[in-house]
Amino acid sequence: MNIAAAPSPCIAFSVDAVARRRVATFTGPIGDRELFDAYSTLVNEPTYDPSLDDLIDLRAVTHMGVTGAGLHRLIAMYDQRDSAGHSTRAAIVAPTDVLYGVARMFQTLRGDETPDEIEVFRSIDDAVRWLEGRDSQA
Repeated sequence: MNIAAAPSPCIAFSVDAVARRRVATFTGPIGDRELFDAYSTLVNEPTYDPSLDDLIDLRAVTHMGVTGAGLHRLIAMYDQRDSAGHSTRAAIVAPTDVLYGVARMFQTLRGDETPDEIEVFRSIDDAVRWLEGRDSQA
């Protein structure tokens, strides 16, 4: 089920209601504008649920043009929306060195001051296992 039609076809969102997980699938070239526009549209949807965990799949990205400034803008948008203390997890699948580096930069910039846990993985299987391991680690 698509919950948000991103302004760009580069980032698509779906929800796995059973797993309580939002899946973001990135395809093609991604820059600051695509990233911010897609997530801005997502969080402004009436059906947006901030309590869902996130699986962010970068495996089909052909060019990563997201900058540090773009990540700061995205983080600032989420900082304004953080409320109710939802503790969520985000698993980012970043198979290449460039994607892994950008994902780790996001993880570092997001910091420890949020209720979110963010981890970066090279494989989708490892990311899903980590998300599914919430109950066994509690």
